[in-house]
Amino acid sequence: MTAAAGSTPLGAGRSARSVTDILRRGLDSSIANWPVLALRLAETVLVAMLMGLTVVMVVVPLAISIGLSAAGLQEIVQSSETPAEVLTALVAAHWLILIYILVAVSVALLVAICVHSFVMAASARTFVDAERAAGAAATPRQRFAVFTFERWMAGGGQAWWPVFWIYNIAYGVAGIVILLPLLPIALLILVLQQAAAAIVLGCLALVLVVLLTIVVLIVTNIVCQKAIVLAAQTPIDGTTALRLGWRAMRADFVRHFAVAFIMMVLLFGGTGVLTMASVGFAAPAMTHSYAALMFMPLRLLMSFASSVFSAFVGNWFLASFAAIPVDAERGEASLEPLR
Repeated sequence: MTAAAGSTPLGAGRSARSVTDILRRGLDSSIANWPVLALRLAETVLVAMLMGLTVVMVVVPLAISIGLSAAGLQEIVQSSETPAEVLTALVAAHWLILIYILVAVSVALLVAICVHSFVMAASARTFVDAERAAGAAATPRQRFAVFTFERWMAGGGQAWWPVFWIYNIAYGVAGIVILLPLLPIALLILVLQQAAAAIVLGCLALVLVVLLTIVVLIVTNIVCQKAIVLAAQTPIDGTTALRLGWRAMRADFVRHFAVAFIMMVLLFGGTGVLTMASVGFAAPAMTHSYAALMFMPLRLLMSFASSVFSAFVGNWFLASFAAIPVDAERGEASLEPLR
């Protein structure tokens, strides 16, 4: 599909755009298309309801199973000499219910990922179209307002499958990269067979894994955001979107990292302040029972404000990545935008 006549290609005239300009355009786009925020909050409610239903479906049968076999559970504990034997006996006695729990949780997570992929694809389509409609030059916020529910649904329908695989492939690879260093460290601990050396090596391994996890997750988040924007811009598969997203990040790492870092600081800082406020309202309830009821509305308000703030920063993040210039020399600008 070709771009509408008079529209501005995503890569034209934007190579000199600063991080401040990118963040400003992302903010204007996310505010102008505010219904996207309401839809992301609706996603949060829907996923929370899905998880609650899953807990009820899983916990209730499990509780009934344990209640009916309380005598058998006591017998297993008494006849077993080590915790490993107790665990093995419990798995053997309740393997059907464990399979049920695994299947229920897996289905719930799969549905949640599909819903999130649809919402992210639809939101990215809105911000990509908003960036195109606003043009390359500085423009009033009203020019970013392109949201329609039909456009949002069309974007989700067109790109949710590539976005689904973007998440699965990117975070699957990230998990492998994070876990790989643990294998040689575990072998070294087994070879040393000394308590002091094993403790020191274990502490060093923990620090290494934490640092590696932070770096890998930041890079993965940047590549995923860029890949989602590219998948919303043109009909490409998830693997191609990730490849182009990785290439775009490496070609313009400073701006991508700067935008992502600022967004993450805002997200963690803002949610941290709201969480501390909620904890502050919860403190009186520890000493006075009536205070729990008195401060409950404020705690619910803080929880809702945290959800709104997180969704807003998420939209700002995505809209800002849609505003980052595309490197024409590396071929990304040849991606044909959707109408």
